[in-house]
This record gives sequence, C-alpha cells and structure tokens, in this order.
Amino acid sequence: MELQKRTFPAPGRVKEFKIITMREVTGEDEMVAAKAASIKSGQYGSDWSPMVELVKRSIVEVDGKPVNGAEPFDAYDKWRVNARNAVLSFYNALNALDDKDLKACLAVATATEQKTQTATDPSTVAPSGG
Repeated sequence: MELQKRTFPAPGRVKEFKIITMREVTGEDEMVAAKAASIKSGQYGSDWSPMVELVKRSIVEVDGKPVNGAEPFDAYDKWRVNARNAVLSFYNALNALDDKDLKACLAVATATEQKTQTATDPSTVAPSGG
C-alpha cells in the first residue's frame, strides 16, 4: 500500500517553516504514537497527547530537508501554537475523508438503513389472506 504524501505551504503568520511535507499515517503509527505519549506522560508528569506524537510521525520534510523517518519530528514541540495548528490542519486534510467520499458513504448507509427499516416494519407488510 502506497502512503499518500502532500506538501503544504506555510500560512503567512507561520515562521517555523516555509513548506512542509507530510505522509498519511497507519495503524502501526497510531500504536507507536500511543506508546510514545504514555512514556512522555510519565516523564513530564502530565497527560501527553497521542495525536501530537502521530502528527510528528507524519512529518517527512521541513523546508525541503528530510527528517529522520524512524523518529518523530520533535522540533514540532517547540513551535508556536499557530505553526502547530497549521500542521495539525494539514494532518487532518491528509488523513481524513474528503467531503465527496464522506457524502457518498453516508448516502449508501442511509439507503441501506431505509431498506432495512422497510423490510422489518410490520406496517409495510401486506396482511395475509384469510
């Protein structure tokens, strides 16, 4: 399975990077991120978000320079909030269903649900002749 990668330009107020390349994440990435967050929670004495670790793992390049793919991009932790929020938005855009796909899935689910309700609703069953 080929993981999708996308490069995003920095919004005007962001100074920490000019462009950033990110990749889709996998279930394995999620497990590693959860474990890393648990370890950091113990080190820092507070809850550490697995989502932060997952976002850091998805960063492939910053300003055209590759980051160590085996490790999360820890410099992200030191970035200002607006830069981290921009990266989080990019992460969501890359890893979420787009509106078209989501609407198509919801339409299928709704149609299936309606068929199921019609088939099991006693008021739609014709009375037996007798």
